[in-house]
Amino acid sequence: MSAMTKLRPGSTLTTAVLELAEGQAVSGSSRLVAGAMQLALLAFGIIAGIQAVGVSARAVFSGSSAVLGEWAPWLGVLVFAMGV
Repeated sequence: MSAMTKLRPGSTLTTAVLELAEGQAVSGSSRLVAGAMQLALLAFGIIAGIQAVGVSARAVFSGSSAVLGEWAPWLGVLVFAMGV
């Protein structure tokens, strides 16, 4: 499994649905459970990171850019690209 597959549970879920549609119940259902677990762990990691920094989750998920600033999404893209 490549690093990009681990970062994108959507591709795992899409493949699972395609396998289930083709009648491959065992591989499709196991891939579906694995993709759902990746999504759950991703959500848990985001919430844990918010709590570790000390920012309220309500402020982060309200959609305002006042938490970090306008530069934060660009920094996130740069850090992600360098990590990959």
